[in-house]
Amino acid sequence: MTSEHSIDPLAGTARLPVVVPVAVISFFYASILEYVLPLYFGALSEAQEAVGGSYPADIWSTLAKYQVTPWIIGPLWRGCCRDGMANA
Repeated sequence: MTSEHSIDPLAGTARLPVVVPVAVISFFYASILEYVLPLYFGALSEAQEAVGGSYPADIWSTLAKYQVTPWIIGPLWRGCCRDGMANA
């Protein structure tokens, strides 16, 4: 049996020096995409119409994919940084 003194009470908990930077970067990335992507896709649509094309059918699914990316990548990145900063 292990003694009570050898058990780490913080084992498995999130470390703030890792969680806070990942959350801030993820929030910043999501905010930038929220602002820029509609402008980009709007300009892309106007460019297509100028040359006689039409609005691309999958443009909003692509927008949604880029908006969801920070919420997928952030936790994975946090998991990868966990081992390197476990003692921080």
